[in-house]
Amino acid sequence: YLSWTTPKLRSFVASNFVPVLFSGSRTLTSLGIVLQLDEGGDRNDVQLDVESIVTFISSCPCLESLSLNIHEAKRASEPKVAGQQRQVFPRVTKLELVFVSCDTKVIDALFSVVRFPNVEVMTLIIKWDGGAKERLQHFDNSFDAIFPDAAAYPKLTDMTLRSDTPDRWADADGNYTHGTISIPFARMPKLRTFELQTGFLIVRPIPSGGLLPP
Repeated sequence: YLSWTTPKLRSFVASNFVPVLFSGSRTLTSLGIVLQLDEGGDRNDVQLDVESIVTFISSCPCLESLSLNIHEAKRASEPKVAGQQRQVFPRVTKLELVFVSCDTKVIDALFSVVRFPNVEVMTLIIKWDGGAKERLQHFDNSFDAIFPDAAAYPKLTDMTLRSDTPDRWADADGNYTHGTISIPFARMPKLRTFELQTGFLIVRPIPSGGLLPP
């Protein structure tokens, strides 16, 4: 694709590789990156190359829609931009994030160096293959990495959230412990539409009070 002459290219999806700058990058308005990091070897030895992902996204100045679909990322390479000001992508208004069996340190490494302040529509899918209690903690930690505060996505109005966290789990004696996940609506001040998709989670009624946006 590096030799392509595509002056009108608008959409590009890369599966199992992180693209590098090419002539069509500057005209892209939609980008998808799909990475299955467990294929063909020991998954623990494969690192997510955060810097390469951020570098390519930065080469797409017209980007409006971004999809990152990442599986089995247990470690992330240390980006050179770490500790510096985050890369801001002001034109992106639609963001899809899929993290399947990705360590929270990987998610944190990525979102410590990027910002999408003008996102209006987001789909977020978080799955983890650990035990029940571990999956609940993983969800909370991952959500915190993506949504650190209300300033992260001040224009977000439409959100779809999908998780397979369990509602409860039993110990050796058969006694059940009920788990909960926290959805901090205070960090989504402009939210109007919220869709929650669950696998094993039982959704209880939301208490009255100031827990939901007006």
